[in-house]
Parts: sequence; C-alpha cells; structure tokens
Amino acid sequence: MAVFRVENINANAPPVNKNDEITLYQIGRYISSNEAAWRIFGFPIHERDPAVVKLAIHLETGQRVFFTNETAIDRAINPLKTTLTAFFELCNRADDFGAFARTLLYSHTLFTNINLKIQMLLPENLVSYKSIDTVCDDSEAVNFPTEFLNSLDLPGMPPHDLQLKVGSPMIMLRNLNPPRLCNGTRLVIQKLMKNVIKARILNGKFRGENILIPRIPIIPTDVPIQFKRIQFPIRLAFAMTINKSQGQTMSVCGLDLRTPCFSHEQLYVACSRVGKPSSLFVLANDGLTKNIVHDIA
Repeated sequence: MAVFRVENINANAPPVNKNDEITLYQIGRYISSNEAAWRIFGFPIHERDPAVVKLAIHLETGQRVFFTNETAIDRAINPLKTTLTAFFELCNRADDFGAFARTLLYSHTLFTNINLKIQMLLPENLVSYKSIDTVCDDSEAVNFPTEFLNSLDLPGMPPHDLQLKVGSPMIMLRNLNPPRLCNGTRLVIQKLMKNVIKARILNGKFRGENILIPRIPIIPTDVPIQFKRIQFPIRLAFAMTINKSQGQTMSVCGLDLRTPCFSHEQLYVACSRVGKPSSLFVLANDGLTKNIVHDIA
C-alpha cells in the first residue's frame, strides 16, 4: 500500500501525527509495481503539453436539460456554456491567449490551397466530381440539409467538389483492395472517366500497376453528425499534413513550418520522409522552429 498526502505548510497548523495508522489506512491505496518504481525513482507520472481536450458539442434534442419553474426563462435566454463555445470565445479574443488558442485549431486549408495552385499549373483540363451527401437517419434530413453536408470538408474524407487533372498525384483515404490499394497509397492519375478513375500506383510492392478507382460510400466516425458521402476515396497529394505523411518515402520533401509542430516528435516524423538531408527543404519563420519532445511519450 502507498500513501500520498498533501502537507500543510502553515507554520501555525497543529502538528500531524505521521504514525496515525487509521488515517494512513483511510487515505492509502494499493498501487502496481510499475507505478511504485516510477514514484520511487521520482519520474513524472503524467504530463501533457499542450493538453489535448475533447470539446463537448450539444446538438438539438441530444441532451437533457434540467430546470425549474423559477429558472426556465433564464435557462432559455442564457444557456449554459460548453467547452466548445468557451473555446470559440477564447479564439475571438485579441490578446495573447486568443492568439495561442487559434494556433491549436486544425486547419487543412493551407495544404488544400497548395494542392489546387500546383494542379492549376498542369496543362490538362480540370474535371470536377461532386459527391452525393445524405444523412444516415432520414428523420434528421430537416436539421441537416444537403447544402450543409456539402460544405463539410473533414480530415480523412474526400471533399464534396473533387477537382482533378490527368497527371495529378493523389493519396488513398480508405482500404479499397488490400494489400494493393490501402489507406495511404500514393497514385498518379492516368485517365478521368465519368464513374471511375484510372491511376498508376507510385509506391509500395505494386508500384507501376494500373488500377481503377470507383466511387464508394464513406461514413465518418469522428463527427457527431452521422452522414454518408458517395465520392472517390482520394485527395490530391502535392502537399499533405505531417500525420498523413507517416509511412511515406519520398525522394524530395519540403516542410512548411511557418506554423510550428505541437505534437510529440511530429518534427521527427516530417524530417524522416527522405533518406538524406540534402533532399529536405524547410520553410520556417526566421529559419527556426520549435521541436516538441515530452519526457514521457
């Protein structure tokens, strides 16, 4: 059994009997041998920097609201804040706290714009493929219209308006035909047809093979809205996030670190995409960036 107490540093406080077996038994608890070793050697037990917190979102008719006759009007006019709405208010602040909060927001707008700009330099005609978006529960169709579903551009999902050209590189977002077509497989477009896309595999054991990619139904699992998107499971891959680049091997790689990494060893993942330093090019503010390494991974 191990006992952890908070010592009273007040000099005028009465002395504590450290041999009080009853009190020690009440506040004590059993711990495993691993935790005991970590505490004996003085290792930190828990550390998160920055902290990762799941922000709660309240949907219509999705939560219970408790009120009385005296508080009903006040609850309707001044609803309670959630961690999500509080974070939105923090991001709108003009001070240093608001500026730091905005750096924690995930945004794939940067690499999406880079992909589209580079693709426009290709000489081929631009072909647009629009998805079919529907909610999984028909009773929710009134709350989430098609226009709203079309506007959602989520990580790990193809966009509603997928614009492609012949010769553009792309990356698979789903396991379509393992082990030939898996999530993360890079391809280059050979031919754009109405219902399928012909492409050539660029990496892996099946490099150089030509394959056909159809539209498939895709249902995201990490959003509170259950909807289905019928679209080609691909995205442009001129540029991608560091997380999506894990497992990729490239001959030349450029890193845009004007917004620094904030995850543990994320910088190592980005720099190890190439085999030699001369193939790595980094863009950073003042030529410097911050590397995040936690004591405990």
